[in-house]
Amino acid sequence: MTNFRSGFIGIIGRPNVGKSTLLNRILDCDLAITSKKPQTTRNSIRGIYTREDECQIVFIDTPGIHKAKGGLNKYMVDAALSAMAESDCNLLIIDLPPSGSKKYLAGHQFIAERLQDLKKPVGLILNKADRLDNPPAHLQEILPHIDFDFKMAISALYGHKVKDLIQHLKSYLPVGPQYYPSDMLTDQAERFIAAEKIRQSVYEHTGQELPYCVAITINSFQEEGPRKEGDRGLIKMDASLHVERNSQKGMLIGKGGKKLKAIGISARAQLEKFFQVNIFVQLTVRVEKNWTRDQKKLSRLGYGSGKY
Repeated sequence: MTNFRSGFIGIIGRPNVGKSTLLNRILDCDLAITSKKPQTTRNSIRGIYTREDECQIVFIDTPGIHKAKGGLNKYMVDAALSAMAESDCNLLIIDLPPSGSKKYLAGHQFIAERLQDLKKPVGLILNKADRLDNPPAHLQEILPHIDFDFKMAISALYGHKVKDLIQHLKSYLPVGPQYYPSDMLTDQAERFIAAEKIRQSVYEHTGQELPYCVAITINSFQEEGPRKEGDRGLIKMDASLHVERNSQKGMLIGKGGKKLKAIGISARAQLEKFFQVNIFVQLTVRVEKNWTRDQKKLSRLGYGSGKY
């Protein structure tokens, strides 16, 4: 495989532009959690795309870059900036509303300039192009003073032009070895994936503010093989949901424990779909006061310490 290409592609952008949706579409797998709520992604997540005898692309989905004020938000932005620096090529994902706005584009301008400073190839990707009447015209209007290596309009949700994007990216990868087995979709630890699936369930069953105050830790993760022919096997796990205040604990548990039960049922379904085994998950809500602003607590909960 003398012409085999491999490398890293950063998926960069502001919050809620479809970065995680794009990763999931490329992998044809719900690896990264998605939500209509902004700043859902907290960690950089690696997804591995392999085409036998041709290429292996490690896509790095990153948290949205924004003006970070608290400790958690600063950690998220740092994770995105680090991914930019380690990638062979970066994709700046933009979700431009039909009306456009100077203020909206100013945030993208900042990211684009940071990407250019790295002296690495940068592609401008206009996502959600299915909502626009004339995507090519919009592409020409976006950040005209930035010298992008290429521009493309796609729809991550519907898959429009995503295969074309992957094919185009091959030319920006160096000739190199296959780093991971062909059937491997991510190098994230199973505990990390489990925590993310539970966190997605929290986003789906709670209001606008509460999800941002919840962190997930996996206390135990025990795999049991099939007990008889045709049995899928079982994973038993115990997880803690950490919030900052007692009032948040009450909201997360709900009256008679109904909210927490609904989160558990949803999480189990997502976990079983991903791991393809039966799942038993025990959830407990704990109060970790001001964890989003306390550096030691942030590290203990997995944001900065390599917890998983």
